[in-house]
Amino acid sequence: SKGASALEDDAVDAVFVIGTGSQNGNEELRFALRNLERQCKFVRNVYICGFCPEWVDRSKVRHLQWPDRFDHAKDANIIDKLRHACEVRGIAKKILFCSDDQFQTRECEWEDFRPRYLRRYQSNDRWYEGRERAWHTRLMMTMERDVGRRQFLGLEACDVFYYQPHMWMQIDRDMFLEYARMCNYEERTDTIIASGYFNFADVDGVPDFDHEFMGNNQSSMPKSTHVAYHDGSYEAAMSALRKMFPGKCRFEL
Repeated sequence: SKGASALEDDAVDAVFVIGTGSQNGNEELRFALRNLERQCKFVRNVYICGFCPEWVDRSKVRHLQWPDRFDHAKDANIIDKLRHACEVRGIAKKILFCSDDQFQTRECEWEDFRPRYLRRYQSNDRWYEGRERAWHTRLMMTMERDVGRRQFLGLEACDVFYYQPHMWMQIDRDMFLEYARMCNYEERTDTIIASGYFNFADVDGVPDFDHEFMGNNQSSMPKSTHVAYHDGSYEAAMSALRKMFPGKCRFEL
């Protein structure tokens, strides 16, 4: 049988990073917690860093108060809050970093969250420049920065990837703290969290194969394991989630 230290090494804690300004009474978080309870039974403790709604049972969820300190890049506040959670005494070394606008359609284990990548980065890839969002420019800069880091360290510069940012992420607490110290997110914008951290950690990722976005008018639950939604598909996602998780979970008052 496993000793106490081995069991501790296997422990997984979930961390939600939540900002203010939800237009929906934080219903996203409500269903994310219901999803976590049913689909991620391997999780030990749950932390919410940032804003915590009144309906959350704080005897079941540990709330870490932490402000949004930056306005130069959204990911700066995400990294900042996750870093704060990683510094909390007693938090597990394995962290499932959870977003409130993503869920799973079946029960999962830790290995089901192995990082997925969408494409290998190449400096002459014009795909990034063809995107209209400033986020894609910061993504390209994030990966170009890691290419330079790898070249400096004598590593394979070709092993840099655009990682799927729209599914819950496996985080190594100590590695993330090292990444947060290195990336200077307090001032820089080339710090897209998924691709920045996973490339820094040199994870053994796999091609994306079981993720999809909820369609704007989709009436049925997607078949992929990992699902994300956005403002345009919020109502479709809520309709599906209400059917999937009709009752309260233990994290709700």
